Amino acid sequence: MKNKFNLNVDFKELIIHSKNYLTAEFISLLIGFIALPFYTRLLSPEDFGIMSVFVSFVTLFSVILGLGIRGAIIRYYYEENDDFFDFFNTNVTLSFFVCVILVILLFFFRVSVQGFFDIPMKLIYFGVIISFFTVFIQLYQAYLQASKQSKFLSLQKVIQVFIGVSFSVIIMFYLAEDKYFGRSYAMLASVLTITVIIIYNIKNFFSFSLKKKYVVYSLSFGLPILLHLISQNVLTTFDQVMINNILGEKEAGLYSIAYRIGMIQNIVCTATLAAWTPIFYNKLNLKKYMEINVLTKKYVLIMTLVSLILILFSKEILFIFADKSYHEAFSVIPFVVIGYFFFFLYSIYVAYSFYNKKTKFISISTIFVGILNIILNYYLIPIYGYIGAAWSTLGSYLLLFLVHYINSKIKYKEYLTIEISFFLIPLFIIISTYYLHGYLNTLNVTFKTNILLKIIVLISFSTFVFKKYALK
Repeated sequence: MKNKFNLNVDFKELIIHSKNYLTAEFISLLIGFIALPFYTRLLSPEDFGIMSVFVSFVTLFSVILGLGIRGAIIRYYYEENDDFFDFFNTNVTLSFFVCVILVILLFFFRVSVQGFFDIPMKLIYFGVIISFFTVFIQLYQAYLQASKQSKFLSLQKVIQVFIGVSFSVIIMFYLAEDKYFGRSYAMLASVLTITVIIIYNIKNFFSFSLKKKYVVYSLSFGLPILLHLISQNVLTTFDQVMINNILGEKEAGLYSIAYRIGMIQNIVCTATLAAWTPIFYNKLNLKKYMEINVLTKKYVLIMTLVSLILILFSKEILFIFADKSYHEAFSVIPFVVIGYFFFFLYSIYVAYSFYNKKTKFISISTIFVGILNIILNYYLIPIYGYIGAAWSTLGSYLLLFLVHYINSKIKYKEYLTIEISFFLIPLFIIISTYYLHGYLNTLNVTFKTNILLKIIVLISFSTFVFKKYALK
């Protein structure tokens, strides 16, 4: 009874923090979706493609500047030492000097970088500045996540997204040409706002400090994981850059709009994972392995239901939120959703390696899969168009999941209770839903009848999954 009570408390904690993160992600997503009709009417597919590649550049450069230290902060919090804030201050100081050095280096190679991403040089400059501030925001938010301050962290994210999206639409409306610059102006305003909030909150405990033992800890944890993060970024955004280079800005824009809708799956996964990670680490510390198993079932339930909704109604979602010039890209969405379901499965098993600080293996596997993804994109995009990029990403996440499952099965078998058979039924249902989705879209029936049939499929599959995973 005591174990069951503790498990219920843990699940309640998972739900509470997931609710906060999901609420923030939902509000952010809602803001983004409200903006989509404006984006797709203010921007041509070509301009939307440039904007998407710019965002990809910011994401990639933020990862490089961050050196993987964000993960070290979360891990050190659970070392149960009383010097966490000294550790935090050292990492902020270290990141500042590293950022300055890397930004100077980038300045000398700016022409090559601009040519590779194929976006205006002015956007490169904006991207560097935005990335600089993003690093410090991520360090503080890592502390908030580890200390389970989910409400405050969620509020910050909502404020940042609201400023970044709303300002960009307003600025684009007034720009006579090159409207995609509105996104860069708004992103800069958003990171500056959050930085001011963070400075106010850390002023009582922060001081510039650079202690060797903390630097060694962070770099030994972060540097191996940096290549992993870069490779992971390649998996999530680099395909847009390659589409832009191989097919052109219009195709990059079409792929990006579909990918944004499919990424709802990843947003839910990331939000739930933020709540899951502290609980998972704590359970491993207490050797409560079977409780992890039970909680994983609830996690699977959430991700499966989201997948079913996004796959079944992918066409309708895109048609509602995007201008008709983007509608041809709806077929990409299910592949993105399935790919991110495999990313969710991967996140379950890679957590064991993170906990055991086996970051070198994480990096090696992700680098290998990232290189494979680039190769697949190089061959598939010219033949099959932008849908080839979706296939290569799906395949890459599938491989990443299998690699980390096998690694966990071999190295952590003494406390690994989550078997691969655990996920076979959800996978079968998701893949079946994809084929049913394709069949229903070919039927010569009215729009209302088509929606009704999809709702029946959703209720039927959801009921089965709920009985299988929620009631045990």
